[in-house]
Amino acid sequence: MRTSQTFSISFFVRKKKEQSDLALLYTRITVNGKSLEISLKRTIPLDKWNQPANKLKGNSIESRQMNKKIDETRTLLYEAYDRLVKEDQVVTAQGVKVRYLKSDEQHLTLIYLISYHKEKMEKVLKYGTMKNYNTTETYLKEYLKKRLKVPDIYLKQINYQFTLGFENFLRALPKLHNNGVMKHMERFKKLMRLAEDLDWIEKNPTKRFKLHFDQVDMVYLSKPELDKIKNEIFENAVLSINRDIFVFACYTGLAYADVKALNKRHLNNIPQIAHRKKKSTLGKN
Repeated sequence: MRTSQTFSISFFVRKKKEQSDLALLYTRITVNGKSLEISLKRTIPLDKWNQPANKLKGNSIESRQMNKKIDETRTLLYEAYDRLVKEDQVVTAQGVKVRYLKSDEQHLTLIYLISYHKEKMEKVLKYGTMKNYNTTETYLKEYLKKRLKVPDIYLKQINYQFTLGFENFLRALPKLHNNGVMKHMERFKKLMRLAEDLDWIEKNPTKRFKLHFDQVDMVYLSKPELDKIKNEIFENAVLSINRDIFVFACYTGLAYADVKALNKRHLNNIPQIAHRKKKSTLGKN
């Protein structure tokens, strides 16, 4: 925890060159003795500025509005500073300015979140899981484009209505049944939970959304049924290959993604097994 950190905010004006009776309003932020100025892009009457009080004189509508702007700016700057401290960042005047102007949040969109998840999890999650996330990504992009008419959306703009809208969009797809819809919603919830864990959003809009899966009775092939598939002769070579892969997966218990990931490196012990088997047979003779 930083106990020696110093932070202060002040406001001041500069005369306009063209109009000496008017002034531009600025704020100065100082962190550990180093200062930086930010223009509030406001012009005020120079004679109404009270420098010791850091506000405009009087009770006119103009003074009240400008003083409200000053108070809001001060609050936002303190919030920017407090967030940097909370995140254990190295706090500088430039860092506070960037956070205040929200320029460090310009990429915090849904598509950016998806890209971040893909980059971080591509080597952690299995191929099949990442493939499912890619499909969810495709549906999210379609939802943005077809329903909301936008290519992307800021994370802070995603609310519960967006969540329900995405569910309705998925249910309208002819090839998706309830459990398929729920799996995509589950992945969307995980993405938003990641954004929450990263402090990219203050409130997770998908928390209230409940997943409801239909109970499905698993159907298993009997041994005669599996033998029938195994012994079937197909004229189409592709069907024969697919059959062999399916039967191999049945006998080994490997998932489709694991079978797909198999390569020669995984089969390098087969010649050794065959050699030991041959040697054992010769010994018996």
